[in-house]
Amino acid sequence: MDERRHSGRKPVNLDAKIIAEGRVFDGCIENMSEDGLEYFMTSFVSASRDFFSNKMITMTFQSPSGEMISLTCELMWFLETSPAEKALFLGMKIVNPSKPFRELVKSMN
Repeated sequence: MDERRHSGRKPVNLDAKIIAEGRVFDGCIENMSEDGLEYFMTSFVSASRDFFSNKMITMTFQSPSGEMISLTCELMWFLETSPAEKALFLGMKIVNPSKPFRELVKSMN
């Protein structure tokens, strides 16, 4: 586990959308914990510089039980897969995780 993280990440594959600067991007959550997650953005991104550390992002996704969950996240890092693809991995810290989200993470143990 990365020493900077407070809790271990659990692998998942959940379709999710993020909203940044009024734009919506498709992708999926690759792993998550109560305080953070990794997101693979599948939408085409014209400039990865639109994503920078400490940026606030809204994320929405449907839990396996069908409940819609909305999170406010702080972008901690990003990794461009390749210049040709313009796809990104984003590492995010969750700001004030909601009770439904915390329950989802606990159910994955």
